[in-house]
Amino acid sequence: KVVGSAMQLGGGSLDIAAGVQARNEDYSLTPSAATLSGDVIGLGGAITAVSARRTVWAMFAEANMPFTKQLEGTFAVRQDSYNDFGKTVNYKASGRYQPFSALLVRGSVGTGFKAPSLPALYTPQQINTSEQFVDPKFPGNGQIQVTSIAGGNPNLRPEKSDQYGFGIVLSPIKSITASFDFFNIKIKGLIASPSAQEIASGFRRGAPGYSSLVDVNGADEITLIRQLAGNVSQLETRGVDIDLRWRENIGGGRVDVGLNGTYTSKYDLINASGELEKSVGTIVRPDGAPLVAAGTGVILKWKHNLSAGYTYGPWSATLTQRFYKGYETAQDLDGNQHFVSSQSIFDLVASFNGIKNLKLALGVRNLADKNPPLFINNGSQFQAGYDIYQYDPRGRFVYGTVTYKFF
Repeated sequence: KVVGSAMQLGGGSLDIAAGVQARNEDYSLTPSAATLSGDVIGLGGAITAVSARRTVWAMFAEANMPFTKQLEGTFAVRQDSYNDFGKTVNYKASGRYQPFSALLVRGSVGTGFKAPSLPALYTPQQINTSEQFVDPKFPGNGQIQVTSIAGGNPNLRPEKSDQYGFGIVLSPIKSITASFDFFNIKIKGLIASPSAQEIASGFRRGAPGYSSLVDVNGADEITLIRQLAGNVSQLETRGVDIDLRWRENIGGGRVDVGLNGTYTSKYDLINASGELEKSVGTIVRPDGAPLVAAGTGVILKWKHNLSAGYTYGPWSATLTQRFYKGYETAQDLDGNQHFVSSQSIFDLVASFNGIKNLKLALGVRNLADKNPPLFINNGSQFQAGYDIYQYDPRGRFVYGTVTYKFF
């Protein structure tokens, strides 16, 4: 990498950086004899050995341009060359304008690229047993499991994205800072692995993208599903990140209050069948079938961390509220909608750093030992009863840390 100054602009030096990068990616999995033969109960079948590699070359350049003391811009470009996917060129342009200390306006626009991982591409396809699911045509059969073909998909394509954002930072007085940043991200070719329930539900409602993923017997019962990762057509999400901070000296110490949250107004995914799935605040479609996005947890409409702390000499204590807005889960056994209510979890931590280079801390997570709300799963996760993405099953627990800096 080479870094230097090219010339002087109205706000300072025009700095540039340019460089090259090369890397090898290797993936190797050597199962034990028991997992290779499929003799471990609960794994659904054998785990096969994998060995794959690829080489990536890249060239990149970046320029920081302070046009004036108040206006600054940045531009970056990068070309990556994969021996298994060819070349891609992506860029980012950003700017910030601060007419006076109490106001800052900023924005950015750019593109992105993500190649499929080596395991997603080259894990051998093999016969296993699916996770449990309910066949919508035969709900009386309850939770069933069938033969599943799972593994890598050598036909995967890279994900490509376009994104832009803009925001404002306000500081009307020295002790208060507030920032609001809007974001919009669009991904084409999103890589996702379908759950057994998603496949069965899509097949039964006649979605064409799922017809090739299911085999049935003479009684029209599902006997086999194909759970290979694939490129979902498109995803677009937008929202606002909010950060509010207040700091004031009171009673010989310092008070710090902060709120950091995200409001997601849109998370629209077009699945393999071309169907639009609005995925904010729910893990199911209007008909109760699981959403593709549910495989990585619910997309919350609002979540935040609200903290209040006090520092007095070497002592400090902070109380934090972790909050998320309620959302819709899978339907109950009678086919009724079910919702998880909004939840707040409180954490407390105290620390002492009165000894040189040493910091001691004692904390409690989930201070009130609050139980999770009932969560009805739809095949998007293995655990039942509570949402593994929103709740820590340890409940309340106490921890301590000792940190010592040698330099």
